[in-house]
Amino acid sequence: MSHALDPCSSPPARPTSLATRSFLTAFSGALGALVQAAWRRRKNRRIVTGLLELDEHILADIGVTRSDIAIALSHRDARDPSVQLALLRNTARPVARRVRRR
Repeated sequence: MSHALDPCSSPPARPTSLATRSFLTAFSGALGALVQAAWRRRKNRRIVTGLLELDEHILADIGVTRSDIAIALSHRDARDPSVQLALLRNTARPVARRVRRR
């Protein structure tokens, strides 16, 4: 009996096109990347916040100040505070060279 004559049978499955599969693959990959980036920013925010518990001498050894940390954390959540802190550290104060005595 053919499908057209049997009202109880389900319609034949439509094969998904290559374009549909490619779109779904790209979409799921992009969504996964967004979730992964958001998770990384959240984790880095917690780590940068933890730097506030360190004393001034350790922060100086790292090359940052409390105000650098506060500035990095003050940006909205879309920015990674660890990247902002690294930018502040690298652009604000150039590394002083040691002068060699003769």
